[in-house]
Amino acid sequence: MQSFIAYKQRLIERSDWLVENNFFSKCENQITKCVFPLENLQGMNYIALTINVGSSSEDIENAGIAHFLEHVQMNFFDKNEKRYLCSAYTDFYSTTYYFDCKGYIVRVCNRYHTEYFKR
Repeated sequence: MQSFIAYKQRLIERSDWLVENNFFSKCENQITKCVFPLENLQGMNYIALTINVGSSSEDIENAGIAHFLEHVQMNFFDKNEKRYLCSAYTDFYSTTYYFDCKGYIVRVCNRYHTEYFKR
């Protein structure tokens, strides 16, 4: 997971370059999509979902809710971990779920891609 966090940080630092080269786009449903090849990860399929809600989005009354929801979501994946590896983390500004997927997960995502992630 540490290498993924470092990679995400490098992407944030290069965000202007990513926008200029059309790696980022805004979908019709207002979701921002970022599709790009990962270096040195040939033969692997990674999917990451980052939600712009982290600990900075919380107040005293709901402190820890983003992290709690992260764990609730991951309970499903823990039961099915033979099919895919997954993890998540919550930082100050966002919650990220990432998956090292097998080929069939990529096929499922492609099926839903046109419905949810239209350009």
